[in-house]
Amino acid sequence: MAQAPAPGAAPAPGTTPAPGAAPAPGKAPAPGTVPAPGGTTPGTAAAPPPVQATLCIPNVFIPTTVPLKQLKTTLGTGGSVTVAGTVTIIDGCAFTINGFTYSTAATNSYWMGSNSTDPNSEKILVSNTPVGQFISQPAVRFNLTPTITFDDFNVLDLYSFDEKAVFGQAVLRTPKSSETKPSASAPTSIILGDATRLSMNPNIMTIITIVLVAFFFY
Repeated sequence: MAQAPAPGAAPAPGTTPAPGAAPAPGKAPAPGTVPAPGGTTPGTAAAPPPVQATLCIPNVFIPTTVPLKQLKTTLGTGGSVTVAGTVTIIDGCAFTINGFTYSTAATNSYWMGSNSTDPNSEKILVSNTPVGQFISQPAVRFNLTPTITFDDFNVLDLYSFDEKAVFGQAVLRTPKSSETKPSASAPTSIILGDATRLSMNPNIMTIITIVLVAFFFY
């Protein structure tokens, strides 16, 4: 019976060579062997991550430029804070702060939205980008979060979660709670004005006099 050749020895004439061992990971295959298939089969590339839908529409917006007003000037630790600039809505999904200064910026600051100028009012996060320190930056762009549109808020607040305070505020539109309501006494003043004008009309006074005289004799 024929025996397999010892390792490294040539096979005996008429015998089939034993199959070679697969190369160790990271090593080139032995000469004459076919490398194992690898890579990605054409047409089966991994799909890109889904793009999160946004509610805002870039070309639907009301151009707005308003001042950024500073509300709080100090940190809880006593540091002095400066806030300045103007807010401009540049499209339906973004706004810029022009000439933006936020020096000695409070940590963990974000742009929040509300429907009141009251710093303690309920707020929503309108931009996922944290706001750091800026000194007289010509224009700093911030994008709205995917679930927010400019219709969701009237007031833009520069809010620090660590300080729990609003350091800057811009009124994009007059909040509904601050709109001027018609005075309830207005109709009364109009009626009184009409009555005064009626008393000055001699024809009407004559008619009233005749009616009163007729009523007296009746």
